[in-house]
Amino acid sequence: MKQHCELVEHLADLDLVLAEIVIESATIEEITHETIQSAVKRIVMSNNGIPVLLGSSYKNIGVQPLMDAILTYLPSPLEFNSNDPVVTAYGTELCSFAFKTIHDRQMGPLTFVRNFSGSLSSGQKIYNVTRSKFEKVHKTYLPFADEFKEVSKLNVGEVGVVSGLKETVTADTLTSSGAVVAIAQKKLSKRLGSEDQRQVKPCLSGVNIPEPVFFCSVESASLSHQKGLEIALECLQREDPSLHVHIDPDTNQTVLSGMGELHLEIIQERLKTEFKVDADLGKLMVAYKETITEPSLNRITFERKLADQKHSVVIEVEVHPKKAEAGHPIVRKGQGKEVQENLKMLTERQLRCITNGVEASLRSGPKISFQVIDVEVLINFFQIGRGTSETIIEAAAATCVRGALQNAAVCLLEPIVSLEVIVDEKFQHAVVDDLNRRRFVMDMIDMIHGNKIVTGTAPLSELMGYSTALRTVSSGLGTYSMQFKHYQKVVNSIEEDKIIQKVRGF
Repeated sequence: MKQHCELVEHLADLDLVLAEIVIESATIEEITHETIQSAVKRIVMSNNGIPVLLGSSYKNIGVQPLMDAILTYLPSPLEFNSNDPVVTAYGTELCSFAFKTIHDRQMGPLTFVRNFSGSLSSGQKIYNVTRSKFEKVHKTYLPFADEFKEVSKLNVGEVGVVSGLKETVTADTLTSSGAVVAIAQKKLSKRLGSEDQRQVKPCLSGVNIPEPVFFCSVESASLSHQKGLEIALECLQREDPSLHVHIDPDTNQTVLSGMGELHLEIIQERLKTEFKVDADLGKLMVAYKETITEPSLNRITFERKLADQKHSVVIEVEVHPKKAEAGHPIVRKGQGKEVQENLKMLTERQLRCITNGVEASLRSGPKISFQVIDVEVLINFFQIGRGTSETIIEAAAATCVRGALQNAAVCLLEPIVSLEVIVDEKFQHAVVDDLNRRRFVMDMIDMIHGNKIVTGTAPLSELMGYSTALRTVSSGLGTYSMQFKHYQKVVNSIEEDKIIQKVRGF
């Protein structure tokens, strides 16, 4: 009873309704269990407190009380008003978030969704806001562990499974029609104070997926597995947004890009166990980038003859270093009266073609063919011959930018990661000495429960196979975690030569 009284006193400090009930009651012992539960729910809904429950899922202890607490204390979607500007922009219309995609051998691709507003029915035609494409729902299910119960529709707040979506991938936003998107876009731009309504896209924010930092080639063990490998990789890309697959234009090899050594090893294992495809992975490589250190100007006259038709483009671009910013285009019109006068006849369609050509040229840098980042391209002059196709415009823009990059001073960028190593105190010096040989920059050393926590940054290339090295140095008592932080210039010419030699193989 003493603990009961202490609990009520603490809750009364956080909930005014319960405090009034306590004042009006003769003794605290009279406060009922139902009154306490109602008070806890009000505290949770007002964000004044969070209930904490103890248990162990491994030993199946406390799992049922946890599930009961979720139903008792957490608000239902009908009781909770979302403050998210995107959700409120849709009002009562459908706003659903695809948070997971899996592939079932019988039912095909299955998309797990959460309905934030509106309802999603079987056979309904929906609109993918993220990809600007229409889809049709085949069937809707409610998931119960590894079993799916078919239902006619998914109501607001429910987590469900949808079959039949061919284009939808993880982190996409779904709604009922394009007209609903237009209304939501208008409301959202008004709330955010944006002048250009087209720049505002009413999409729910998903998980921030950083750029892949490792890559390797992949090929099937035999030609009979090649088709199965292509299908499997397509399925895995839909399930995992951090996995990138592309064909190298020079070697015609299929290249996998992922977040780490373990990530790509898991992909290889899933190809073998889930898709029954025997695939071999090539040597694991770090994904370096390239950038320029000074502006470069280039002007070309690009002429081609196709089907007795002469196509000609005269274009001048200036490439200069600029830190990339989200939402800012990498291609812009140049400044100056003469430039503006020349570019006033440049149409949106032609600008889009130039942008496509620029993006294609930046995928492969002039140094060792890695992607070029942190640059901005200014269009200073553009003249087009009559009847010139859009393909020629793209090719001219790509050739012009490629020439500007070749004339510029190009440097390599290497991925830097934040590293945290937890090790027993007696192995601290050995671990730190090993890290210092890996170009480690220490931030701090902390101590918790007798263990030393070493944090800092290091180049990703120096940490390949580090788990094995750490186990050796710490006698198996050390653990570490790392996370991509940023790309940094390789300022040491000796280190840059080593990287180039490692990538080229000679």
